[in-house]
Formats: sequence, structure tokens, C-alpha cells
Amino acid sequence: MFYAKLMMIAVLGSTLLVGCQRQATVAHRPVMAQPLPVISSAKQTTLVGSTWLIHSIKGKRAQAYSQQPLMTFNDRAQVSGSTGCNTLFGEYSLGLAGELSVRVGMSRSNCAGALAQEADLIDAFDRTRRYELKGKTLLLQDEHGQVMMKAQVQ
Repeated sequence: MFYAKLMMIAVLGSTLLVGCQRQATVAHRPVMAQPLPVISSAKQTTLVGSTWLIHSIKGKRAQAYSQQPLMTFNDRAQVSGSTGCNTLFGEYSLGLAGELSVRVGMSRSNCAGALAQEADLIDAFDRTRRYELKGKTLLLQDEHGQVMMKAQVQ
């Protein structure tokens, strides 16, 4: 009889232990693997901090006289670059929703044929009211959405 009680205690004890184990495994939920986020290594083009090669001014193809026409907008609200002949410098201000105002000046070297392009460039900057980025292309537009200048990031 002693062995019968001992056997009964052993069976009950193992049942309790098995029950505890089942409870423990039920309490743990499997962790579902989450997909890793895709991180792009491509640098996004922005107005500020990029160098822009000017391709057209007021619908006319920009010409390189003594240097490539280009512009850079820095993080101190300054614009610099080249008209194709002279050094370009000035200030800009950005507003909400792509508003842009640019005021520029330039050095006064003499390059044959560059005068008309420089006058158009100054006028295009004076008339610019907003900008639009389309991939690696920058469009400077007047108040009616007319493209004043078109440039590509360098």
C-alpha cells in the first residue's frame, strides 16, 4: 500500500509538472519577424547645398563664354556662381511652399557676346518668385509659373 500511494503521488506530481509546462508554453507567444526598413543610400537633391548647372535662361540655351554658367545656394541665404562670363553673387530668401526670392550682382569682365545672356540672367533672377525640383532638375519660375531658368544638379 505504501508503494501504491507513492506511485499515485508520482503520477499526480508528473501531471502537475506537465500541466505547468504546458501553461508556460501557452503563455509565450511566438515573435513574428518584422521586415527591415529599406534605407536608400541615394542622396536626395535639394536646392540648398547643391551646385546647379544653368541650361536655359528665359527659354534660351545658356552659353559658356569663359566658364560654365552655374549657381549654388548655401545655407547662409547666399547665392554664388557664374553667368558664363562673370562671377555671380547675391542673397536669396525661401518662403513656404517653394517661394523663392533672389537678388544678385556680378563682376564686370568683358566677354564677347555675353552681355545679352547676363541681362537675361539678372532679369530671370529678379522675376523669380518660386522654385520647383523635378528629380535632378531645378526650375525657377515667375509669379505666373513661367519658367525663367532651368538647371541640372552637378
